[in-house]
Amino acid sequence: MQVKIKAVQAQGKGNQAPSPVTVTVVKSALVENNILITGDVIANEEVELRPEMSGKIVSINFTEGAFVRKGQLLVKINDADLQANLRKLTRSLKYRKKKKVA
Repeated sequence: MQVKIKAVQAQGKGNQAPSPVTVTVVKSALVENNILITGDVIANEEVELRPEMSGKIVSINFTEGAFVRKGQLLVKINDADLQANLRKLTRSLKYRKKKKVA
């Protein structure tokens, strides 16, 4: 790249020599803005999970730090006893309805 500069003599100052001019060609370049530090990262939100019933955890259905949706199953607790009791009560209810109709 060639840059041309024309020095013009100032009016009213007589025959003075042109002033020296310094020229720098500007080039575009990537400038990085990095800061290297050490420390701990603290979450801006935190949630404590508490089950409504006690029992053995069968599965954990999320990974730490992942986003979760409202209503999403996060932890599955062994509910075999509850399922058996539900089946027993359902059969009992069906039996009573049949007996009442007859």
